[in-house]
Amino acid sequence: MAQPRELLRDHGAKTLTDAELLMVVLGSGSQVASLAEVAGGITAAYPGLAGLATAPVRDLMQVRGLGLAKAASVSAAAEIGRRVLERQSLRVGDYADLPELAEHLMVRCSGVTQEVIIVIFLDTQNRVIQETEVARGGMDSAVVDPRVVFRQGLLVNAAQLILAHNHPSGVTVPSEADIAVTERFIGAGQLMGMALADHLIIGAHNYYAFSEHPDALSLS
Repeated sequence: MAQPRELLRDHGAKTLTDAELLMVVLGSGSQVASLAEVAGGITAAYPGLAGLATAPVRDLMQVRGLGLAKAASVSAAAEIGRRVLERQSLRVGDYADLPELAEHLMVRCSGVTQEVIIVIFLDTQNRVIQETEVARGGMDSAVVDPRVVFRQGLLVNAAQLILAHNHPSGVTVPSEADIAVTERFIGAGQLMGMALADHLIIGAHNYYAFSEHPDALSLS
């Protein structure tokens, strides 16, 4: 049976499971646990690798067989991935295709343990002008002020915008707060002449778009 390194070489990193990727990073097991056991311990402690990028090394060392050296390697690898994702953004001029946009946001929000609220400003041709994070902490505790968002939209000469935020739980069903915020932005957009094109709720592997659920809200 091919080992993770050979699988990575022959088929690429995307084909590896979370545990197999960790096995590549770890390189070997320890005196108390095999390589597969250590990797399995990490995935059990951090399902879906959520929170791994922000976990203190001392916490990682609580996994059986994970000493300082290997815990530091895992932490460093996770931080590299986090920085790559943090620096990724939509390119100016990209067409805002909904599935591609949702995929981008799922990658950007992967492993984030609090709600992140993002606004994407678009021109009249549905092309990206700017993507910006406007708040963290959730719709209840970090309420987005439409005045601030639309003021920024005017500065970049946006014709419309997409509001997006993640649900760290992975459940993409809109909450009452999500619906209320969407309604506020619809009203504000009508007054400002800058339409709310959509509001996306991002989960781990799926998304909810208000534009795809006309019974929930009518975006115009």
